[in-house]
Amino acid sequence: MIDAYTRRIFSRLGVINKEEDYDSLQQTFHKELSDAGFEKSQLYNEYHALIVEHAKRHCTAKPLCEGCPIRAFCAYARSGNHGRQQKIKRQ
Repeated sequence: MIDAYTRRIFSRLGVINKEEDYDSLQQTFHKELSDAGFEKSQLYNEYHALIVEHAKRHCTAKPLCEGCPIRAFCAYARSGNHGRQQKIKRQ
Protein backbone atom coordinates (compact mmCIF):
# COMPACT_ATOMS: atom_id res chain seq x y z
CA MET A 1 0.00 0.00 0.00
CA ILE A 2 2.81 2.43 0.78
CA ASP A 3 4.54 3.44 -2.43
CA ALA A 4 6.16 6.58 -3.81
CA TYR A 5 2.75 8.03 -4.71
CA THR A 6 1.32 7.47 -1.23
CA ARG A 7 4.41 8.89 0.45
CA ARG A 8 4.45 11.94 -1.84
CA ILE A 9 0.76 12.81 -1.39
CA PHE A 10 0.56 12.26 2.35
CA SER A 11 3.83 14.04 3.09
CA ARG A 12 2.68 17.06 1.08
CA LEU A 13 -0.64 17.01 2.90
CA GLY A 14 1.36 17.14 6.13
CA VAL A 15 -0.05 13.83 7.40
CA ILE A 16 3.24 11.92 7.49
CA ASN A 17 6.89 12.72 7.86
CA LYS A 18 8.53 12.06 4.49
CA GLU A 19 11.59 10.71 6.30
CA GLU A 20 9.62 8.04 8.20
CA ASP A 21 10.70 4.50 7.34
CA TYR A 22 8.61 2.25 5.12
CA ASP A 23 7.72 -0.37 7.77
CA SER A 24 6.47 2.23 10.22
CA LEU A 25 4.34 3.91 7.56
CA GLN A 26 3.00 0.55 6.39
CA GLN A 27 1.93 -0.38 9.93
CA THR A 28 0.27 3.00 10.48
CA PHE A 29 -1.64 2.86 7.20
CA HIS A 30 -2.82 -0.71 7.74
CA LYS A 31 -4.01 0.11 11.26
CA GLU A 32 -5.82 3.29 10.20
CA LEU A 33 -7.44 1.64 7.20
CA SER A 34 -8.45 -1.38 9.25
CA ASP A 35 -9.94 0.84 11.96
CA ALA A 36 -11.92 2.65 9.26
CA GLY A 37 -13.22 -0.64 7.81
CA PHE A 38 -10.95 -0.73 4.77
CA GLU A 39 -9.80 -4.33 5.09
CA LYS A 40 -8.09 -6.06 2.15
CA SER A 41 -11.13 -5.66 -0.02
CA GLN A 42 -12.37 -4.02 -3.17
CA LEU A 43 -12.72 -0.76 -1.22
CA TYR A 44 -9.08 -1.00 -0.09
CA ASN A 45 -7.94 -1.59 -3.68
CA GLU A 46 -10.07 1.29 -4.95
CA TYR A 47 -8.60 3.59 -2.28
CA HIS A 48 -5.08 2.83 -3.50
CA ALA A 49 -6.13 3.22 -7.15
CA LEU A 50 -7.47 6.70 -6.32
CA ILE A 51 -4.17 7.61 -4.65
CA VAL A 52 -2.29 6.55 -7.78
CA GLU A 53 -4.68 8.46 -10.05
CA HIS A 54 -4.39 11.61 -7.94
CA ALA A 55 -0.59 11.36 -7.96
CA LYS A 56 -0.53 11.03 -11.74
CA ARG A 57 -2.93 13.94 -12.36
CA HIS A 58 -2.07 16.48 -9.68
CA CYS A 59 0.58 15.46 -7.16
CA THR A 60 3.29 14.72 -9.70
CA ALA A 61 7.02 15.12 -9.03
CA LYS A 62 6.46 18.74 -10.10
CA PRO A 63 2.99 19.25 -8.59
CA LEU A 64 0.07 20.70 -10.52
CA CYS A 65 -1.64 22.38 -7.58
CA GLU A 66 -3.99 24.47 -9.72
CA GLY A 67 -7.25 22.56 -9.98
CA CYS A 68 -6.27 19.99 -7.35
CA PRO A 69 -9.42 18.75 -5.59
CA ILE A 70 -7.67 18.48 -2.20
CA ARG A 71 -5.65 21.67 -2.44
CA ALA A 72 -7.51 23.28 0.49
CA PHE A 73 -6.24 20.48 2.75
CA CYS A 74 -2.67 20.46 1.45
CA ALA A 75 0.17 21.96 3.49
CA TYR A 76 2.39 22.02 0.40
CA ALA A 77 -0.16 23.97 -1.67
CA ARG A 78 -0.71 26.44 1.17
CA SER A 79 3.06 26.96 1.50
CA GLY A 80 3.24 28.65 -1.89
CA ASN A 81 6.27 26.55 -2.92
CA HIS A 82 4.70 25.35 -6.15
CA GLY A 83 7.64 26.41 -8.28
CA ARG A 84 10.25 25.30 -5.76
CA GLN A 85 9.84 21.53 -5.72
CA GLN A 86 10.82 19.63 -2.60
CA LYS A 87 12.70 16.39 -3.05
CA ILE A 88 10.90 13.24 -1.92
CA LYS A 89 13.22 10.32 -1.12
CA ARG A 90 12.25 6.99 -2.62
CA GLN A 91 12.87 3.77 -0.81
